[in-house]
Amino acid sequence: MTHRQWPILCLVYSYLVFGVTIFFAPSDAHAKGIIYQAGELAIELSENVEEAIHNGIPLTFICEYAILEERVLMRWKKRYASHQFLVTHHALTNSYLVSSRPEAAPKIFRSVNEATAFVAQQAQTIFRQYHSQKSSYQMRVRLSKTELPSPIRFNAFITKDWDINSGWKSWQSVQ
Repeated sequence: MTHRQWPILCLVYSYLVFGVTIFFAPSDAHAKGIIYQAGELAIELSENVEEAIHNGIPLTFICEYAILEERVLMRWKKRYASHQFLVTHHALTNSYLVSSRPEAAPKIFRSVNEATAFVAQQAQTIFRQYHSQKSSYQMRVRLSKTELPSPIRFNAFITKDWDINSGWKSWQSVQ
């Protein structure tokens, strides 16, 4: 083995050891998620996700809506719409910003809980626009792991702390 191969070998070894340690290490924080109960939607973040956003990692929540069509025992998504909400932490003012469109001014909140409550409320508001008594529908709200920065993305895919997803559900609209 030459002296040029040692740095590469050390890098591969540390990557394997670090990756295996992350994969098999028990999680300290209790995984949370998206809860729909009594007509209300709530987004609960784990301690690791809250710490990440507080340290400057932006979170992208995606709200997806689908109108379903049924024919001869089969259902498929006929119409599909998606809306994104970007939640970021502003360190200077210690506030949280929620952006839904690039051209719109972000909404400002004092805590991450207020910001995620706003995202949940907006998801339900948009859901009411798509909801129809005549058609079958489904909705899903999730944290986009692919939008996370590269160093955190790997950890997000292998730990339950980052599994924030409601799954596709036919929810009832609350007027």
